[in-house]
Amino acid sequence: MSAARNYDIKGKAEFRTYAGICINNRIIMAYRAALSHKNLPLNNSVSLSDGCSQIDISDCTTDPETMLLNSESFKTIKQKIQKLLSKLEQQVLMLYLGGCSYQEIAAKLSVTPKVVDNALQRVRLKLRQLL
Repeated sequence: MSAARNYDIKGKAEFRTYAGICINNRIIMAYRAALSHKNLPLNNSVSLSDGCSQIDISDCTTDPETMLLNSESFKTIKQKIQKLLSKLEQQVLMLYLGGCSYQEIAAKLSVTPKVVDNALQRVRLKLRQLL
């Protein structure tokens, strides 16, 4: 909704592009906020475990039915993403969403920053096609 309210029709970008960037930024902000554990006692959490690292995203829903439906939808999307992305792309995405810079990701994965950039570009393209 904020993208629709703040979109400038005189701008150079199409609304679809602008809204996509706004949504992407909100997802990243929500993910980073969830990692801060600022309100941990107040929220339930959903695991994003990839087998080697544990990542939690807070879910503020208290209705059990809604929580179950969201959990099932989340699991389905997670499985689709895991099938769609290569192992390197998954690692780069998790580190990027965790707040790491390109240089930090490159150092952790023993690759160059250009490899990280290319992997994130492929991730964006694949996820855009998926969603």
